[in-house]
Amino acid sequence: MAAYRMKILGQVQSTFQYFRALKCRSGSAATKTHNAPLRRYLRAYSTGTLPRAKVCPGQDSRLYGRCAFLLGGGIGLYSALKLSIQQHLAEEALIHELNDASVIMSALKTCMIDKSKTIYEVITYYPQLKSTNIFGIESTEFTNRHWVMLNEIALELHYPDKAARRDEVRWRHWADDWLLCLLAPNVYRSPMEALAAYDRVVSEGNYGPVEGFILKYVGAFTMFFFSKLLKIWYRMESDVRQDLYKAADEWMAAIGKRRKFLGGERPNLADISVYGVLGSIEGLQAFDDVMNHTKIRKWYKAMQKVIREHGGQD
Repeated sequence: MAAYRMKILGQVQSTFQYFRALKCRSGSAATKTHNAPLRRYLRAYSTGTLPRAKVCPGQDSRLYGRCAFLLGGGIGLYSALKLSIQQHLAEEALIHELNDASVIMSALKTCMIDKSKTIYEVITYYPQLKSTNIFGIESTEFTNRHWVMLNEIALELHYPDKAARRDEVRWRHWADDWLLCLLAPNVYRSPMEALAAYDRVVSEGNYGPVEGFILKYVGAFTMFFFSKLLKIWYRMESDVRQDLYKAADEWMAAIGKRRKFLGGERPNLADISVYGVLGSIEGLQAFDDVMNHTKIRKWYKAMQKVIREHGGQD
């Protein structure tokens, strides 16, 4: 009889636990009605050895629900903040690593035209490609670095002539891959020119007397011999000035007599690239020579005026 009573009590206790869970879900009023007969049954047949089952009060249920809600909200807020911080740090690292002038120009131009995209989104259009050159030095190249990344509608609005976009990309390549390579052999063509170039570096830098003296003479001596290696590497003429003059004439021939800039009445990114390369040697003998022996001076002065008037804002 005792065993049978214990069996019945076990079944009743299981049923009571089910109704206790039901009460936590649906409230206390309905559950109290269902649990009243069970309480009477337990009081009638309890032996005193079994622990009394505790019904989950409605107030505790609401408290637990609020705690769970606050806990879930806190975890969600933490996850969102963590993701936002990680994304911000990744974007900052990407910007800090971006030191290619051509990529910066292309990305900024893309953002100026397509204002729906952020600079961080646009930079992803120019993925990095790391490689090792013949000297064992790791270098980084950027895919699409000379291209303004636009959709078809924006392309038709800003580049109505497909040849204009093709010429812009072509001459931007030319400025980076050829004109820029002509600078060092021309700037450090002779020991005197090399000293003049490093005298400018020292005067514009924050160097002490001893440090400036060492930098000027050791740097000039090093770059003078390094320029000779570049001259051989790029197969330039014995007088490297002639290569610089030919490059300037080639650029002016591309612009033509009917246009003010390669971009027409307004400079395009190719104009800015060539201007930036030549502007980096302004004040040196190589710059004066190319201005005096070619027809590029008129174009260069026009570019100076546009830059001074902030013509690139639009």
